[in-house]
Amino acid sequence: MAAVRYYLDEHVAEAIATGLRNRGIDVLTLSEAAMLRASDREHFSYAYEEGRVLVTHDDDFLQLADQTGEHAGVAFAPQGRSIGELVRGLTMIAEEMEAEGMEGHVEFL
Repeated sequence: MAAVRYYLDEHVAEAIATGLRNRGIDVLTLSEAAMLRASDREHFSYAYEEGRVLVTHDDDFLQLADQTGEHAGVAFAPQGRSIGELVRGLTMIAEEMEAEGMEGHVEFL
């Protein structure tokens, strides 16, 4: 049973990565993955290949998830959510779910 691991889209604040890491959660940012100039589709594929739930504010990823159906999971948070809200929500997902349970699933925060 694999733990949920995250991949943060470019518009997700670095402070969220810090908050998750402080809670022992595996998280990778787009810049750490050297994916700064990649397209949405490339990010989506990368997250899938790495078995990481994509964390995003960008609803384009909802369309990709709907079109492909094959992904490691998407955690979508509309703009305007606080860093604390996102860290708490993502922590809850990581504590309550397993990676396999997030496959093909979109979680709205």
